[in-house]
Amino acid sequence: MSVVSDLDQVFDVDYKTTLIDLEAGGCMPVRIIKPSGYGPHPVVVLLMGMSGVDPSLCSLGRLIAEEGYAVAIPDLYHDNGRRTEELPEDFDAALEAMSGLREKRAMEDMAAMLEFIDSRRDMDGTRVSLLGHCLGGRLSLVAGSYFPGRFRCIASYYASGMDACMTSLDGIDVPTQLVSAGQSLFACEESLQRVESELRRSNQFVQRLSFDDAAHNFLDATDRNYDPSLAAEALYRTFEFIQSNSSAVA
Repeated sequence: MSVVSDLDQVFDVDYKTTLIDLEAGGCMPVRIIKPSGYGPHPVVVLLMGMSGVDPSLCSLGRLIAEEGYAVAIPDLYHDNGRRTEELPEDFDAALEAMSGLREKRAMEDMAAMLEFIDSRRDMDGTRVSLLGHCLGGRLSLVAGSYFPGRFRCIASYYASGMDACMTSLDGIDVPTQLVSAGQSLFACEESLQRVESELRRSNQFVQRLSFDDAAHNFLDATDRNYDPSLAAEALYRTFEFIQSNSSAVA
């Protein structure tokens, strides 16, 4: 997978939001960004950081879709009392929104989304990969444990809140890429070492990418810590990782 640098190039990509009915009532918005055409396309589930489904996350989703993947971005804040189109206004609001998200409910939402993916002819439900950063980095690991063997691979960027994670991670047996930011105040090296050690007990393929000079959210183009050169390098490695693990038909 290559990183697209020509921002003026026009790509044939479908971009829309769909609503998934949930058994508990209500609906969850999911952004679907995918190549035009019938597919079925391999899928990347892109999990949001604490700022929610913001423009930066959707831009990353489009970049992935331009490489031939159907990207699904669930709005996991849909039931926390906030309008789904209303993003947290600042850091404190984003932190409050993240604190209000419950892992068990988020995994119920993930189950509904995976069922939705399986129902679509343009998505290959046997080739689903996970990618997330910050809050999404943690939830991608939690989802890997909740749904063992369901994903082809997991890429987790500077997962925050792992010390409070309610889920054991030693059940994740699919290729897992851990990306760390050495200057992060929310995903400390000690926690990441614990996660890596726990994963390696039952996982034959754990890849660690360390960016010692990077700050938290260096992947987020709207964040003050964004580092375009480090983000490009990291995404190149992650795109190759996803491609190598999702290219073969199971």
